[in-house]
Amino acid sequence: MNEQSNITLEKLNENLGKLTTTVDDLAMAVKGGFDEMSNRFNQIDNRFVQVDTKFGQVDARFDQVDARFDRLEDEVSDIKSELASIHRRIDELDQRLERLEKRTKEDSDVQAEDIINYRREIDEIKERVRRLEMAKN
Repeated sequence: MNEQSNITLEKLNENLGKLTTTVDDLAMAVKGGFDEMSNRFNQIDNRFVQVDTKFGQVDARFDQVDARFDRLEDEVSDIKSELASIHRRIDELDQRLERLEKRTKEDSDVQAEDIINYRREIDEIKERVRRLEMAKN
């Protein structure tokens, strides 16, 4: 081989060595990028786990609040039933009171009429007694 070929081969080997180094560097850079992305995905996964945990806690709280609302709805329904029962009882008592008032008024009217009749009879008896006494004298 001639000298020029040797120089070209040497340059080729030298450039090939640089190229190999560059490919190795490139491979390391790509690997570093993938490692960095893997770390970031792991961080994101950890954040999702934290978010899922928080979401689970919030969901549990909503379940508790929902259960409270259910109990409140039941209590409100019970209260409404009790109030309806109280209203019916009050209506019944009002009706009884009205009947008693009417009867009392009727009884009072009858009693007043009886008193008037008794007074009339007493007045008649007094008049007879007075006449008898006058007749005796």
